[in-house]
Amino acid sequence: NPLKNAGIDILADGINANKTLTKINFAITSFGCESDTVVFEKLFKAIADHPSLRSINLNGVYLGNNGGNLLLTMLDKFKYLNN
Repeated sequence: NPLKNAGIDILADGINANKTLTKINFAITSFGCESDTVVFEKLFKAIADHPSLRSINLNGVYLGNNGGNLLLTMLDKFKYLNN
């Protein structure tokens, strides 16, 4: 089942709260094509600003147009990721 807006929002809050997280595996996760830019921006900002997160797996993830376009514009902000 897709996470949709509410699930992505909760996920972003969880990433912000967990300061020791080092990797996230979203492989084959569906975020839901109707998810809006606001929740994707919150999620990607949580990932970009996370102090210990070093790896994120998006293999096979369907982000839809909103998520995909936003991810492309935010890649340079993922300053801590190395994988």
